[in-house]
Amino acid sequence: MDNPIIFISNGKEVRTFLSPAVTLLDFIRKELNLTGTKEGCREGDCGACTVLVGGIENGGLFYRAVNSCLVPLGMVHGKHLVTIEGVNQKALSPFQEALINEGAIQCGFCTPGIIMSMTGYLLSDRYLSLEGAIDAIGGNICRCTGYEAIKRAVYSFMMESEISLEAGRKRMESLIEKGFLPFSFMNIEQMLKEIAPLKTLSSNGSPEVLFAGGTDLMLKMRDRPPDIHLHFLTEEKEEKIIIEKGFFVLDAGLSVTEMMNSELLKSSFPEFGSYLRLFGSEQIRNMATLGGNIVNASPAADLVNIFLALDATLVLKNKNENREVTLKDFYLGYKQFDKKGSERLSKLRFLLPEGNYFFNYEKISRRQHLDIASVNSSIYMEAEDGFIRKIHISAGGVAPFPLYLKETAQFFKDRQITYENIRDGALIAQSEISPISDIRGSEEYKRLLLRQLLLAHFFKFFPELTISAEILFA
Repeated sequence: MDNPIIFISNGKEVRTFLSPAVTLLDFIRKELNLTGTKEGCREGDCGACTVLVGGIENGGLFYRAVNSCLVPLGMVHGKHLVTIEGVNQKALSPFQEALINEGAIQCGFCTPGIIMSMTGYLLSDRYLSLEGAIDAIGGNICRCTGYEAIKRAVYSFMMESEISLEAGRKRMESLIEKGFLPFSFMNIEQMLKEIAPLKTLSSNGSPEVLFAGGTDLMLKMRDRPPDIHLHFLTEEKEEKIIIEKGFFVLDAGLSVTEMMNSELLKSSFPEFGSYLRLFGSEQIRNMATLGGNIVNASPAADLVNIFLALDATLVLKNKNENREVTLKDFYLGYKQFDKKGSERLSKLRFLLPEGNYFFNYEKISRRQHLDIASVNSSIYMEAEDGFIRKIHISAGGVAPFPLYLKETAQFFKDRQITYENIRDGALIAQSEISPISDIRGSEEYKRLLLRQLLLAHFFKFFPELTISAEILFA
């Protein structure tokens, strides 16, 4: 780099000539010597390296907990980076005291990450609850202490914290008063607004990579040259989810967290948030984007699976030109898709649901949470008088790419909802898939899983269907 990256750390100017592609974790520990942030798995799984990144969103200040091992240095320009050293006070915070009182600290290696995850939750714009607090630290592994002690600490803290339930500045004032944050947090919003936008750095012939969330890309880049040039797709938009001319329109830069918290999506799909809770940890959901999940093209991609069943269309942008392609036609093979090199995914859109409609997502993995699906499946259905009038079905983990079950959907359309038709449709689905035996299960196991997930969709929608051993194991 020709020019240094300038940081203000604890009121002092810090200059570094490190590449913007260097991980935030390495910068924090090796350049700033702030070693309270721990280096664990370096894959975003353990949460030991959790920090907070604050920024201006929709006119207000918001903080998100992230895995610093997956964040490139250039991503935090114009942001407020908070490590464990930045929240420590002369006295312990109520949550730190709760961890000690409940015996929830042993070696202490994972404790800073847990504290940062909890602080991020308390600073969020959500209504505070015990369930939400437990979920917030779900991405923090702590093998030697035992999770029951940590959960007890969260419970006792949440019952006695008396933190303002009103989000925003009122919440921050309450956290400062209770000893969670230093008073300097009150000035951060104005300071961030005064920072000039990041100028696009010249690639100087280095390989250029478009970068948004990077939760998978940063893992692949560990063995790449350090001079790789990242083009950050960080433009802020006031509305990333809108309804336009009878369509939901979603910006490709949407994070999973933003989708989970969208009241607009929940208005049509009340369980949408619970489906996405099966997508990684909170730290990963805060970073991972819709566009990244689609273009990464994992055969078991959760978001792709959901939007395949909603018959979504992608909008690909190339300078001032747009091209549309249906999501079900986007994938051409393993990690191959219908996108030209100069195009980038801009938006995803799908029709607003109508009439008597049903939508469901099912996922089977070795762990219920924080795991990649062995097999997943989604279904959208419109039914009338016991007949299926419209249907879309997807399947993941059973082909080289996320699969739309075209022939199965064609079979179900305009058929009566009976066990016989469901059984026959499940047989057709078996002819469309081509699973392989791997670490997530054998071919036979995956075939059985998909069959059972298709049955689960229908039994959820129509519990009056008779369930017997013949249906489940025929």
